[in-house]
Amino acid sequence: MPKLTRLIRSKLILTILSAGLMALLFVSLFGKMLFPIKAFDFLVSVQLAPEGSTELKIPPVGVITAKTHATPVKIRITLENINFNYLYELITEEEITNTSSEELVTVIQSELHRNTVRYLFRLLGLALAGGLVGAMLVNGKKPGAILTGALTALTLMLLVTGITYYTYDSRQFHNPEYRGALKSAPWMMGMAENLLEKYNLLGEQLEIVAGNLYQLYEGIAPQELSAELNDENDISVLLVSDIHNNVAANRFLKQISESFAIDLFIDTGDLTDYGTSLESLLMREIKEIRQPYLFVPGNHDSPEVVEKLSAFPRVRVADDQMVEIAALKILALKDPLTESKEISFSSQEDLSAYRQKNLQLWKEASPPPDLVAVHNLQYATPLIGKAPLIVHGHTHQAGIVEQKGTVIINAGSTGGAGLRGLQAVKEIPYSVVLMRFRKKETGSISLYAADVIKVYNLERGFSLERKYFQEKESQHEGV
Repeated sequence: MPKLTRLIRSKLILTILSAGLMALLFVSLFGKMLFPIKAFDFLVSVQLAPEGSTELKIPPVGVITAKTHATPVKIRITLENINFNYLYELITEEEITNTSSEELVTVIQSELHRNTVRYLFRLLGLALAGGLVGAMLVNGKKPGAILTGALTALTLMLLVTGITYYTYDSRQFHNPEYRGALKSAPWMMGMAENLLEKYNLLGEQLEIVAGNLYQLYEGIAPQELSAELNDENDISVLLVSDIHNNVAANRFLKQISESFAIDLFIDTGDLTDYGTSLESLLMREIKEIRQPYLFVPGNHDSPEVVEKLSAFPRVRVADDQMVEIAALKILALKDPLTESKEISFSSQEDLSAYRQKNLQLWKEASPPPDLVAVHNLQYATPLIGKAPLIVHGHTHQAGIVEQKGTVIINAGSTGGAGLRGLQAVKEIPYSVVLMRFRKKETGSISLYAADVIKVYNLERGFSLERKYFQEKESQHEGV
């Protein structure tokens, strides 16, 4: 009898061990589940590990790991997919934009809770299946052994889950371990906080400046000249360029559009830095502008950016043709590099070919355009001396020059060259150019005056330089 008892006891222990190991094996091998949370898809899995940790994997950027709990289980969360179209719809939906951050967090937490409950039931099911298989490997299909295997698996799973839950400490992510490109994350996070603070301050400053520019205009020149600038035949065009994802610039443009009788916006490109779908989400402010908006793609913009902007009702995207907007005939020349997702530069051979192509477009335009809009002036140099006006960006240096009878206006960078501008040693001001065109009795239209407006980062104030094209000039600076 003692021998039989020892045999039964050994068999029971072996059944429990087998059931427990198979339960853990099943969970490790098949315990993956997709967590769809709004526009994001996360793949969650668990596996045995030397120590308890949570690993957040963001391909191809890298991995963030923190020692978060006491059980020897690694929880791995991988960002599988971002549905950019859905994300854009969510951000632009009125219901979402009017939702407070607390309400949005509540919605996300609800989805997370629902997915987590489903996942726990899935793990329990896998553990149960593994326990049954483990028990049958030792005892075959004996009912008692199967019951033992099932109870072992469920008890083990509940025990591991409970200890993990009660010992889980999310504060460990305050000092995580980084792998891959995210090794620079601590520096990046500090920089991001600094940039966010700057963006908020700059956005407020730009909005205030834009709101008060009208009063500045009243005092910039004698009354008779100010009256001349408000002639009913005037066409007001705001030239912007090189925003480079800077959301602070959006508030500036929106305020200007509301404060001034702007007839047309001309944007000479580089709205983004890399032309990605995620960056295109920052364009939603342009959709709110009520005036016509001509966009001339730059070398940092991509086919995705062009496609997104083309869908906006008041936006016209340049495509190497003459367009007529607000009574102005504009030869709008896109940057040829915008047809690729890669940020690159044209070879000398390609540059010569594009110049000849643009010259031919000018010759074929009838009637002659009132101005040429291009991102990089290098593509339009053959038109200097032929076109009355060329507007461009690219160099981030705002200004007005005249060459061979052609007025050349550089908008500079309306976004202060974006993130790079905020970290640059030499400051890049936020700049726009307000151009006034006048219709002549002959029916032709010409540039009458232009104001180069520069706003500096927080401390240096602004400058405004007005140039008349009828031998009248004035200049004003303010701090």
